[in-house]
Amino acid sequence: MLNNQISCQVIDTIADVLEMEVDEIDTESKVVDELGADSLDIVDLSFSLGKSLGIKMPQKSVIMHAEEIMGDLSEVIVDGKLTDFGANLLRQGPNRYNSTEVYSGQSLGAVFSDTKVKHWINLCVSIIESGLSGDDLIRGLVEQALSTPRLVAS
Repeated sequence: MLNNQISCQVIDTIADVLEMEVDEIDTESKVVDELGADSLDIVDLSFSLGKSLGIKMPQKSVIMHAEEIMGDLSEVIVDGKLTDFGANLLRQGPNRYNSTEVYSGQSLGAVFSDTKVKHWINLCVSIIESGLSGDDLIRGLVEQALSTPRLVAS
């Protein structure tokens, strides 16, 4: 019930921000590639979702938190592409990407372009369920992923 209510609010907010009709949007719609959102729309969307849902949306991405914690992104991105660890890090994040949506060798730009409405819904649900701010939630998930033993390419 709660997820359905959040889904409707997210879709309504996206429609409002992008000046579209609600029936033009579904959970599988790619917010940038299909609905035409630009970076300013994404900022507006994040702010509007936080306000309408009464939550604190993240100011930093999973990758930005990883860089802050790790000091660099050498384990996350190589030659502009996600490593296995980087892809896993994003899949363990609150957007709940799956392995066909985020994978090793993919650019961050492609992840951004391919992010779907359902990923925004997942983010909002994750924040609400955690009771944390978006940044605190993401930081905790990144720290948890970093504490898990992993193979490092030599």
